[in-house]
Amino acid sequence: MYLDFSEEQKAFRDAFHAWIQANLPDELKPEKLNALSHDDQFQLQLKWEQILAQGGWMGVSWPKEYGGMGKSIFEQVIYYEELAKCGAPAMANSLGHGIVGPTLMVYGTPEQRERFLPGILQGKEVWCQGYSEPNAGSDLASLNTRGVVDGDVLRITGQKVWTSYAHLSNWMFALVRTDSSAEKHKGITFVLIDMSSPGITVRPLRQITDESHFNEVFFEDVVVPVENVVGGIGNGWKMAMAAAAFERGVYFVRHQVELAQEAQMLLDVMDKHLDDPGRYLHVKEEILDNVEAMRWISYKNLSKVAAGEAPGSESSVTKLIWSETHQRIYETALEILGPEMVLGPHEKMTQDKGFWQKQFLYTRAETILAATSEIHRNLISERILGLPRG
Repeated sequence: MYLDFSEEQKAFRDAFHAWIQANLPDELKPEKLNALSHDDQFQLQLKWEQILAQGGWMGVSWPKEYGGMGKSIFEQVIYYEELAKCGAPAMANSLGHGIVGPTLMVYGTPEQRERFLPGILQGKEVWCQGYSEPNAGSDLASLNTRGVVDGDVLRITGQKVWTSYAHLSNWMFALVRTDSSAEKHKGITFVLIDMSSPGITVRPLRQITDESHFNEVFFEDVVVPVENVVGGIGNGWKMAMAAAAFERGVYFVRHQVELAQEAQMLLDVMDKHLDDPGRYLHVKEEILDNVEAMRWISYKNLSKVAAGEAPGSESSVTKLIWSETHQRIYETALEILGPEMVLGPHEKMTQDKGFWQKQFLYTRAETILAATSEIHRNLISERILGLPRG
């Protein structure tokens, strides 16, 4: 089964497209945003979410009872595609919309839904993810941050790392170990933490792009009400897997559209700067093939979700294609454009306000984040190809 859209869904696309064209401020368009730091971009992205909320265009696939539009995953796909095609910024609070909200709708208490869902939809409360630790990255089950049950509160002590936008977030959804005697994947609890709580220290990490939107987060006897636990004490791994499934559902829809747009940017560079286009013909064909492959694999996976099936391990194929093709696009662009393109935004001779250099450097992380390429290759070999574990 592949995605196809009804006349009603096509009308939804036309209406949303027209609304974006009429309401997207100039300051939020790519040519303006690309010149800003990630922190400044983040604030404008959050402003865009609030504009969408005021226009009634948030929570597309959320049930109406929770303040959403009550549409299907098909409209959700159309929504992300149109945002990308119109050059609208990505969501600042994507973790809130794509993970926290759906998880609370299924596993949260009525009180948790009432407390947190409106703030997510209205763009008033931003979420970060407290999973990775210094000794628990790809092997997440090795986490050591402790959550000690003390009456009606948890006392949390430990450290998280690589926490994107923790310094700008209001809340964190985190995994903490509440039973050190249990098996590795057990004794873990999924909890919602107010980032203004006493005992939390956020320390920025300087990145290769000369920015600091990654952070270390330290917890020193941070008190969190037990009522902020989702799914019950000790059920955190189950919650984390459910959250990952929600994330995979539509995560790469926007990415596949943006990848196609960036591939076209590279083709424009080739046409403008190459005397012998045939020199890079094999690279051009490889990138375009990967863009098309990602599109159809994403659609196939989403069709499974629409049919009520789990997203499946095909999402590993999509992530692998996206991250490695994204790197190849900017590697090739810098190779063609020459030495001036590796200059940063503060250099006098820099071109395009350092856009190409910044994007090239940022893509270095993409084969590491959301599990490394090696992890995804293992998942593909074992779960799709049926090969034995090494």
